[in-house]
Amino acid sequence: KTAVDRCIDRCRETEEELSGLFSCSARCERRYSEWEPESSPRELEQCQQRCLADERADREQQQQCQKRCKEQQAIREREEERHREQRERDWEREIEQFEDINIVPQDPEEEYKQCKQLCEKQEAVQRRCERHYKEQQGGGRRDYVVDDDEEEDEGNNHHRDPKWQHEQCLKQCERRESGEQQQQQCKSWCEKHRQKGQRRREKEGKFNPSSNWQGSEEEEENNPYYFHSQRFRYRVRSDSGHMRVLQRFSQKSHLLRGIDNYRLAILEANPSTLVVPHHSDAETILVLLKGKGVITLVSHERRESFNMEHGDVIRVPAGTTYYLSNQDNVDRLHVAKLLQPVNTPGQFREYYAAGGGFPESYYKVFSYDILERALNTPREQLHSLFEVQQRQQGTIKRASQEQLKALSHHASSRRRHGRGSTAPFNLLSRKPIYNNNFGRFFEATPKDYQQLQEIDAGVTYVEINQGPLSSRWSQESQREQEEEEEEEESSRELQKISANLSPGVVFIIPPGHPIALVASPNEKLLTVGFSLNARNNQRNFLAGKINIMNQVERETMEVAFNVPARLIERVFGTNPKESYFVAGPEEQQQRDEAGSGKSLPSILDIAGVF
Repeated sequence: KTAVDRCIDRCRETEEELSGLFSCSARCERRYSEWEPESSPRELEQCQQRCLADERADREQQQQCQKRCKEQQAIREREEERHREQRERDWEREIEQFEDINIVPQDPEEEYKQCKQLCEKQEAVQRRCERHYKEQQGGGRRDYVVDDDEEEDEGNNHHRDPKWQHEQCLKQCERRESGEQQQQQCKSWCEKHRQKGQRRREKEGKFNPSSNWQGSEEEEENNPYYFHSQRFRYRVRSDSGHMRVLQRFSQKSHLLRGIDNYRLAILEANPSTLVVPHHSDAETILVLLKGKGVITLVSHERRESFNMEHGDVIRVPAGTTYYLSNQDNVDRLHVAKLLQPVNTPGQFREYYAAGGGFPESYYKVFSYDILERALNTPREQLHSLFEVQQRQQGTIKRASQEQLKALSHHASSRRRHGRGSTAPFNLLSRKPIYNNNFGRFFEATPKDYQQLQEIDAGVTYVEINQGPLSSRWSQESQREQEEEEEEEESSRELQKISANLSPGVVFIIPPGHPIALVASPNEKLLTVGFSLNARNNQRNFLAGKINIMNQVERETMEVAFNVPARLIERVFGTNPKESYFVAGPEEQQQRDEAGSGKSLPSILDIAGVF
């Protein structure tokens, strides 16, 4: 088998998802098919034969000659490897440059210019793909496989459809395997992974491949503030875990331009694994959603390690090298990340010290000549080090219990609450700011923690019990939003936008917009949130025993609602028995049927007004 065949075989052994197979196969194609090696074992053999054919040389001279042949062969191979990696980086940079073009509707002329720029870039990428395909066809090599992470169109959802992925897997088998028996084995592999993926999705309940995702597309189209879990794209992925990043907010709607420099990511690491040392060009807030682990932050002056548990929050400054280990040998580690890029608005990159081929270590970008002098290490040792990395791809890797124990040995469990502390704090150990029998609301603000001041963001955790309804509230921020420039007449009709929530979805609460959260009658509703532009932010409840309407004068309410004051006082003041969280519609209906209590006013049945 060729190098690309062996690489794809490794993909089949390590990737559990068909989409992962496509990504891995695409990398194999780019790595081994784009660059035609000039050197070969045949050249080495011919060189050594010439050494032996020299009758004037004695045996020692012949051996030295053969040694020089091997050294020259090794130099050629390293040079070819460097060229191949450079071509791969150029290709990925071109794809990334295309993906980062973002059309934000402004005036018609400016929008036309941006659209034209996007078309020109798309044509350039398409020409490169066609040229690459023809080169491979002409050389008798294999077709290029589209990488999931290189989809040009964010709305091109069929690439995420399991049915489409299964069909592409079968086509790959027909293209790659020449013998009938090999094709059958390959197709059996596709079918096995299709069934495995379907069982996993049904178990997690995240989406049904035949209906739920398609149904949510209409919901997304009509709701600029709702993101289905499928809107996350894999940034890194291996058999030990992955990190997914949500699409840029402005790619969904121009209404979200004000927060476009923030990005959201989810990291999941399998039990007993390590996320290798890396840094990014973004200010980062990490919230541990599930599991327990150890995080280590490294600088020239010191190294700080902290034990992390459910509810812990920590800030990692841009450029700070850190690594994270999952100390549990049963549960996965789930971490939510809020990132604020510092170089290019809305774009961030991770840089790994010890990566495999994908992504590669930033040390490998430098030539061996530079590394030899900078690290004072012979080239052979450097080559051995990075060749081992090449075989162990991925940024999330398995670790032994002894290694994990050593990592946790110096970790601190202290929760320092000083304003200048860099240690994590636990959001759930604080007293909830809203709390009753129906739910709890935890919040950490920039005023409470200096870590949050740097990025001007807060962190919230909301737990609503089965059936209850959170009282309607409106979040106000004293910062002006760009949307104010597009403010229409006050007579514009208000609209209600609703969305069904499921694990993994993301929703935005714009400043000043009333909202309600209704928990399912069968299970709790748990949400983790980030408050952006959080300084001087206020939360005003519109219903419940404590609501903002109770602060308005009686005469003003009479004029505004054009009804007697006693009705207003009864609706907003006397009737509500709870604050913040109240009984949900179904639970209230059950109470009504039992002859106790009164139904909530119809005005409070609004799920959300946008």
